Amino acid sequence: MSLIALVHSRQPLRPTEASSWVSATCHAVEALALTPDAHFLCSLGSAAHELTLTALCRAGADIEVMLHQEQAGPYGESESEIEEYVSHHYNLSAARLRLNVIKTDVLKTETALSASHARDIAILGKADIIYPISIRPGGFMDKNIMAPGETSKKVDREYLVPYVSQPTAIARDYRLRSLNRETEKRLQDHLIHWTRSSSAPWPGEICADYYSDIMSSGKNYPRSARKTLMRILREKLIRGSARHSPDNEKFSAFTSAGAARSINMMRYRARYREMTCEPFGVAISLSASEKVGIRKVLYLSADQVRKMPASRRRFVHAEGASGRWISEHEWRAPGDVGLRELESEITVIVECESDREEFERNTGFKTLALFAG
Repeated sequence: MSLIALVHSRQPLRPTEASSWVSATCHAVEALALTPDAHFLCSLGSAAHELTLTALCRAGADIEVMLHQEQAGPYGESESEIEEYVSHHYNLSAARLRLNVIKTDVLKTETALSASHARDIAILGKADIIYPISIRPGGFMDKNIMAPGETSKKVDREYLVPYVSQPTAIARDYRLRSLNRETEKRLQDHLIHWTRSSSAPWPGEICADYYSDIMSSGKNYPRSARKTLMRILREKLIRGSARHSPDNEKFSAFTSAGAARSINMMRYRARYREMTCEPFGVAISLSASEKVGIRKVLYLSADQVRKMPASRRRFVHAEGASGRWISEHEWRAPGDVGLRELESEITVIVECESDREEFERNTGFKTLALFAG
């Protein structure tokens, strides 16, 4: 049996099929999956690990997933739960999967990535052959596999491509664009659910579908705000998310700020490396919002929120420094919001006129362009 590891440095967010590391990974998997009696060492926790795992699963390879015990939490509390997670999200049968939870100590004085480093060192040590794909010069992987030593003797550079550090442009400033005043007028007395590009699978989506779409995406990222809105309209469902929820409770968020003030909310958050929202959304008439349980959020001081029982925080938000969050005029509905019974009360909002024509033609929903021209 030959143990093979395809290794990468951490890659920029939102890759596409045209990203050099994605195409190189697919090429390597296509060739190496045919190796007789080969088993592949994989992991979770980054796009590079998970796209490689997806490609190998699609190729029918036998796989050993290696995780450090300190990384395992998001995937399950026991090894059987982690195996179930991997099998479900990557369409991998139990017969082709082996889980290896690494239990080596991680020094608390090391960096936040120390568990990842311990996992990577274990993979490099166990592999018979190491295929570097995209390695950042001077980075952790470069120092551990490219420098002379025992590990470097196992390295095959056949599929190595240059590391590309610049990420896809994510930050956008919409404040200088000209608002379509007719859209602002027609959206009075509406609540708007704005979408944004996602750097991970959509709510309710398995990882295999997300990475498979990336591997066949050409140059267009398949989880853009535009694609996210199209999914909402196709499913007629706004899926709730627990992301950024202090109590890990799923809810669907809306705003009553209107079109013009919403533009000021569309800002880049460096901490999360994403826009707060983008100019693609669904507007529901205020009169219809009660039918699906949408309620206005109450803004309180952080101290008041902390003292409140979790059961009462569903429709409460801290006002933030200098009342920053109050300007969002947030409304919420617990969980998902179904749109099938509200179709006559829905207006779709897109960025520009060419988008409007496309969405109206493909979805049948009345659609407005947020910006003129």
